[in-house]
Amino acid sequence: MSKEGPFEKIITNMQNSTKPKPAPVRANKPTYFFDTAQGVDHLTKTLHDLTDIKPEDAVKMNKETKLALIKSEEKGLKRFDHDDITTYPSDPEQRRRLKNIENLEKSVGVRPDTWKRFVKTGAMPIVPDDFVSASDKWDAIYGSMSTKEKNKFNMEQKRMENKRKLENKQDRIRAFRQKAAIKAEAAEPAKKMAEEIVKFATSPQTIDEIITRSKERIEPEPIRPRQPQPEKKMGLHREFTQRKLDEAETVKEILGE
Repeated sequence: MSKEGPFEKIITNMQNSTKPKPAPVRANKPTYFFDTAQGVDHLTKTLHDLTDIKPEDAVKMNKETKLALIKSEEKGLKRFDHDDITTYPSDPEQRRRLKNIENLEKSVGVRPDTWKRFVKTGAMPIVPDDFVSASDKWDAIYGSMSTKEKNKFNMEQKRMENKRKLENKQDRIRAFRQKAAIKAEAAEPAKKMAEEIVKFATSPQTIDEIITRSKERIEPEPIRPRQPQPEKKMGLHREFTQRKLDEAETVKEILGE
């Protein structure tokens, strides 16, 4: 086998960089011990042994804690979505929450299908002895499959998931095209009006009129000659002066001057 040279190394690195990387696998994260039924029982027993808590209070605290944990785990569950594999029951985090909810329900004696009724009325039906959860049924079915059957099942699930993604993408494209067609139809009157305005503004008659009006505004108005103003007579009027002199003489006679 010949030794790989620098050029061959570059080609190999480029080929390796373009290879699709496998999707990250979510690790199975264990449930926090004190969030499990066993952890709550251990905490209750420790408080009962080391404190002066009453037995009935310990039982009440045990049930209320487990019910609160069930509610908390249910809030953390993701709503199922065909396009999101992290919402599948087979997802490690979803599966962990479902298993913990199931164990807590069995421990406190609440039936899963009556949880809402329990929240409303406070009733707490007891789980029957022959009750088998859906997750246990699926574990039994999946565990009984051979390797070939599991691979075939997983490939079918992947094919269905890709088909759903393609259908959703096609639906989005179809909806986008419909919206674009509606928008274009609504803009058609405005488009026609704009075309008419442009046609009118660029017509020869309009252009000639604009040029004529521009010339009229640019040309200065003719300067008109100033008309001579009539000459005004200045000074005191004769009659006015004589009347004032007569008034002065009358005042002197009155005063005896």
